[in-house]
Amino acid sequence: MFDHIYKSPMVWGENAWMFLHCVTYTYPNEPSLEQQKQYKTFMTSLQHVLPCPTCRRHYREYLLEHSIEPSLVSQKKFVQYVLRLHNHINTNIKQKQSQTLEQCKNLFENRCIQQYLRDSS
Repeated sequence: MFDHIYKSPMVWGENAWMFLHCVTYTYPNEPSLEQQKQYKTFMTSLQHVLPCPTCRRHYREYLLEHSIEPSLVSQKKFVQYVLRLHNHINTNIKQKQSQTLEQCKNLFENRCIQQYLRDSS
């Protein structure tokens, strides 16, 4: 009945980006080969499970054009990869202007802190 609503990125998109950015900020500075493999599997699997079919297609296209493997050698590169992905999507949907690395970090740190304080009180 509400299937079309659940597929809308307006419903889940912002939370998905928050989650993905949190994943990058908790990624090891010097990941093992096994960790790199696990994160590659996770990131590539999203092309099959995002609720929105158009989003899945756009994500799949991005992965084909921008290999994730070189970005998994360090936290810094992984953070930058997901930020470039986020900016690419925002540009394509003409939703927002691109964010710098510093703007992204500040935004998500503030949201994480706010959520933590809300949940712990």
